Amino acid sequence: MSDTIGKVTQQCKIAAGLFWADYAALGAQIKDLEDAGVDWLHIEVRDGKYMDFGMPRGGFDIIEATRASTSLEVEAQLQMYRPNFDTFDQLKALGVSLISLPIETTGEMIFQQITYIKEKLELKVGVWAWQGVPTTAFEQFIHPYVDIIEYESRAPFWVKPKPGQSPHTMGPNHGHDHSQTA
Repeated sequence: MSDTIGKVTQQCKIAAGLFWADYAALGAQIKDLEDAGVDWLHIEVRDGKYMDFGMPRGGFDIIEATRASTSLEVEAQLQMYRPNFDTFDQLKALGVSLISLPIETTGEMIFQQITYIKEKLELKVGVWAWQGVPTTAFEQFIHPYVDIIEYESRAPFWVKPKPGQSPHTMGPNHGHDHSQTA
């Protein structure tokens, strides 16, 4: 298995998100991503409570199929309200390399969870938040146990993506229109 998450280099690292993957052709799409040189695979895992819309994307079955199709590291970005230790144990059993916790909803247990994931499960751990959360919210997580900090750009999930166009868009206050960037 590759070991790139959390390794500081002079090169940009790319984690390919599988949110918009065609799950009927998942193995072939993962092969295409490997051939393109991605560093690891990013899967959003939802509990149905964190985000108030019922888009059934990601999940344990997708992690299992992904793990069987690649030697790349696999990240489970938890989009959950107060994820628990049983979830972390299940993710380890499925073969994830990194568990990313949502700082907005994990609550007072976040440092215990970071320690559990790192020491007990011997996995990499990250924290993440949506665009709009002040970047100062991440300062407390800059310590040796956190391998990665993710700051998610907004995406209009309610809009069907156009072929060849990224669903992630930048608003006019960001200076450039990146809506054509994949």
